[in-house]
Amino acid sequence: MADSAKTISGVVLDPQGKPVEGARVYFTETPAPMPDIAVMTGGDGRFQVGAGRPGVYRIAAAADEFGTVEIDFDPAKKSTLELRLKPAR
Repeated sequence: MADSAKTISGVVLDPQGKPVEGARVYFTETPAPMPDIAVMTGGDGRFQVGAGRPGVYRIAAAADEFGTVEIDFDPAKKSTLELRLKPAR
């Protein structure tokens, strides 16, 4: 029997496409109840976070100098995602 747990990995970029270090990445909606989980991006803007169940996750990224961006993501359909932050207002 296959393990249904997946790892969501991706990168957080600024509006110019450069990696954002120290951005906070977290779930805002999940297919089943989960504890609050947040990870910080590394110097290359990359992150990994566990997705315990199959389904669509709403993932957000935020950094102090930028606004927050959210995206719906299904780890069964794609293994990585790109979150591009927008300028803060």
